[in-house]
Amino acid sequence: MSTRPLGVAVIGAGGRMGRFACELLRGAGGFELVGEFGREHALASALRECGAELALDLTVAGLGFEHGRIALECGLRPVIGTSGVTRAESARLDELARARHLGGLVVPNFSLGMLMLQRAAEELVRRFPDVAIVELHHEKKKDAPSGTARDTAER
Repeated sequence: MSTRPLGVAVIGAGGRMGRFACELLRGAGGFELVGEFGREHALASALRECGAELALDLTVAGLGFEHGRIALECGLRPVIGTSGVTRAESARLDELARARHLGGLVVPNFSLGMLMLQRAAEELVRRFPDVAIVELHHEKKKDAPSGTARDTAER
C-alpha cells in the first residue's frame, strides 16, 4: 500500500467552491494539491504537466462533461462537482473511463443534507407519485432548473 499522497488538480480553483477545495486539500493528509487551474489555462496541457492523478472540476454548469473528457484523455480520474452533466454525458464519461481503466465520479451536489433529501424523495415517491420539485436561487444562477433538481427528479 502506497503512502504517497494523491495528486489533485482543481479546475475552477479561483471560484468560491474551488478556493474552498484548494484550502481543504492543502490541509488534508493523503492529498497533494498539484494544480490550480482557471479558464486562462490550456487545460489539457496543464493537466498533463502538473502530475495529478485526479482532476476535481468545480467550474460552472455546462463545463463538467468537457472537462471530464479532457481529464480522462490526459489519464486522470475526473470528479465532476458541477451541475449540468446529463445522463447521456455521464454514460459517455463512463465509457471513456472504462476504456482507459480509470474511475471517476459525477457529483452534482456534495451536500450530505441533499443526499438525505434525495433518498427521502425516492421513498416518498413510492407513496405519492404526483410530486413537484420547487427550488429558488439567485437571479444569476446559470442552470435552472439546477443539476441537483434534475438529479432528484430522475431518481
